[in-house]
Amino acid sequence: MFEKVKSLVGRVGGVPRGAVGDDEPRMQFAAIAAKVGMPEEKVAMMAQMVRQNGMADSQMGFMMQTACAKGVDREEIMGMLTSLGVQKSQVVRVMQAQGLMDAEEAARILDAERAAAEYGFDVPITLGITVLTSMSQAALADTGVTRPMSEQVNVLAEQAKRSGISGVVASPQEAAMLREVLGPEGYIVTPGVRPAGSALGDQSRVATPKQAFENGASHIVIGRPITQAADPAAAFDAIVAELD
Repeated sequence: MFEKVKSLVGRVGGVPRGAVGDDEPRMQFAAIAAKVGMPEEKVAMMAQMVRQNGMADSQMGFMMQTACAKGVDREEIMGMLTSLGVQKSQVVRVMQAQGLMDAEEAARILDAERAAAEYGFDVPITLGITVLTSMSQAALADTGVTRPMSEQVNVLAEQAKRSGISGVVASPQEAAMLREVLGPEGYIVTPGVRPAGSALGDQSRVATPKQAFENGASHIVIGRPITQAADPAAAFDAIVAELD
């Protein structure tokens, strides 16, 4: 049952995470084909080519410009190319050459990639906290922030994105908006998740597990509804059944 949950949280924004070779490559091909207006078979052939020989910068640049012309944003383009198996460092270099990323941002990403590679690690995932899920609009105002809740979360998410942070922690109620801000590869980790019928506790902005994923969350955080249940294993099983 845990594998079911893992498979659900492994997908973000319609394009599954991970390189080609995962359990659902055809879903990746279909999602990419739909976004860039290419036949699914051509996308599959491209993925095979990437696995064998990589992708030329010129070909990647053409694909980027084609996608941009069709209204696909930069984050989606990066997600599509990395899901085909292209190295992120190459995507960043070509994006800069194509004018889709400024030199400062590209240098920051490439420096992180090089430093991680030097020590034999992937670039660590980093998360920025937006507004705690226990906070209401009134509680936010008490801190001196007068913006509407959704606007404050949006502003903080934009700052996180510009800073190169991998994603944010936020309420599941803001997940759909955040998916638009962060793109398909951004991490959206949502506390404040309560199975249907559970007590809210100190949480203010909540959603069910199913609603959280449907809104665009990449990961959900569920604590007390499981840990404080009379039968935690049964509580977990019920959440999995709800997600199915």
